[in-house]
Amino acid sequence: MRVVIMQKLGISMRVHRLPALMLAVLVALQSTTAMASGERFSASSAESERAWPVRDVDRGLRDAANRRRMAVNAEEKRRKRLQTAKLEVLLDRAGISPGAIDGLANLYLARARASYQEVTGRKADLLSPKAVEAELAESGGEAFGDYTITAKDISGPFVAEIPARIQDQTTLRRLSYRGVAEELAERFHMDEDFLRFLNPDSDFSKAGTIIKVAMTGRDMDRRVGRVVASRRDRLVRAYDLEGGLIGIYPASIGSTDNPSPHGTFTVRNKAANPFYTLSHENTFELVSTRRNYRVAPGPNNPVGTAWIGLSKPTYGIHGTPEPSRIGRAESHGCIRLTNWDAMELAKLVSRGVQVVIE
Repeated sequence: MRVVIMQKLGISMRVHRLPALMLAVLVALQSTTAMASGERFSASSAESERAWPVRDVDRGLRDAANRRRMAVNAEEKRRKRLQTAKLEVLLDRAGISPGAIDGLANLYLARARASYQEVTGRKADLLSPKAVEAELAESGGEAFGDYTITAKDISGPFVAEIPARIQDQTTLRRLSYRGVAEELAERFHMDEDFLRFLNPDSDFSKAGTIIKVAMTGRDMDRRVGRVVASRRDRLVRAYDLEGGLIGIYPASIGSTDNPSPHGTFTVRNKAANPFYTLSHENTFELVSTRRNYRVAPGPNNPVGTAWIGLSKPTYGIHGTPEPSRIGRAESHGCIRLTNWDAMELAKLVSRGVQVVIE
């Protein structure tokens, strides 16, 4: 028995002849040491349980890193969008309409950029931000500037809601803007969402509010002698009396169900802020009676703020209530431009000017 206890305590067999009393003392000391170690282990375990687990610390660090990465990505997206919008402003000044300025790259913008030298006679690498800045400086300065909202801007009249069906729009006395932001976006050739993007905290309903807007160029003043509308490119090109290309506009030209006519026509008439007549024989909106519906003028009228009638009856070039969809959506057979582009072109063409739809 004594030998077994000594072996467990690690005591050499050479001292196996120790008195029984001394052996009892050694056993007691070993038990006390074991108990003390157990208490220290228990205390350390309790402290570990109270401490923040390592797994949670790692998760917190990862979350913080992800937030920083997202902030950097958001700032980079904003920078790229503003740079694209600067290019759009430059093209607008040159007579190469980008449609509604929105800061979003697309196929049309690439085509418009390629036409810059042909229209302006200036050679510039418009993929380079520095080159774009230099061209902006030559064409009028900064792409964006301050505008102070006036009492007249907020006075309206505005329309709270515009029915989706054209026949239901006949109940409105005027197809006005739905608010100040839509009005100002169109005035400065901008997409309404992009205007809000530039001015996230601005109160558009308050006179005196200073906002950032696109500093577009003045309308062209050279007479147009020929217009060519390309269904493939969804572009309208305007040529002067000598045959030089002076303007390019993105366009929605017909659809599968309502294709635009193909061939050569002439300008028959023009109208600013026209009424729109929906025939009961139309092919795109089912009507409940056999009468025609007449819609009041206004920027949200189905044909917008300008109409250029063609020698092909019922067909023409006109504006739109949805400028941001030009070139992306189809039309009901006519050639649809933004309101500001349709108004500009209407001022430059005269009766008899040739219009080719190819």
